[in-house]
Amino acid sequence: MDAYGSPRGDSALLPGNLALPHLQLVTSEMEPGALVDLVGRAAPHGLDSVQLRLRGLPAREVLAVGEALIRVLRPLRIPLLVNDRLDLALAMDSHGVHLRADGLSPHVAVELWERLHPGNPPILGRSVHSVGEAVEATDVTYLIFGHVFETASKQGLPGRGLPSLAHVARSAGAPVLAIGGITPDRVAQVIGAGAAGVAVRSYLTKAPDPARATEALRRALDAAWHESGSP
Repeated sequence: MDAYGSPRGDSALLPGNLALPHLQLVTSEMEPGALVDLVGRAAPHGLDSVQLRLRGLPAREVLAVGEALIRVLRPLRIPLLVNDRLDLALAMDSHGVHLRADGLSPHVAVELWERLHPGNPPILGRSVHSVGEAVEATDVTYLIFGHVFETASKQGLPGRGLPSLAHVARSAGAPVLAIGGITPDRVAQVIGAGAAGVAVRSYLTKAPDPARATEALRRALDAAWHESGSP
């Protein structure tokens, strides 16, 4: 597997590291062709990574979509991570895996990855929903915490809120990305609470114009990061 960097020059992204502030697209269950088209339209406008999350599809189909996305993302130097399925992440030669809170241990995932890619660690994410889970999550590149705000993908469940995000961000040993109800006008709030970036799903996957929606998130994220005084 060859390393490639983020399109944002000074924030080069190599395996095991993150460009900050980070903007990750988490895919939704949608027709594969439409998904590849959406990513192709959004990616050049400020994405730092794409997380392939297609739990409703058989492994063979997820692999095919992943390989198509890698062909789109590789020229842009944007890494693809696979949700939960370390086997598929390795099979499609992606740059890493994003583990569920109740999924495989990060330590085991890294150990298995490095057996096939010695000296070339994965980008390894993990979902967390509490301070306890965040503290226990070692051997990770980043964490995703949420859902911060109420969101259509978690109907009937109130958001965990900015105070909880701030507590997790202070306690975690890795950068924390906020997810859940993220829009450009909320980006400054989550960065102010200590997030190192955002992970978005509905805002981009349902956008009439994914390119403009990505640009709006990117501008808001960079502005909030600058205002926060982060390097």
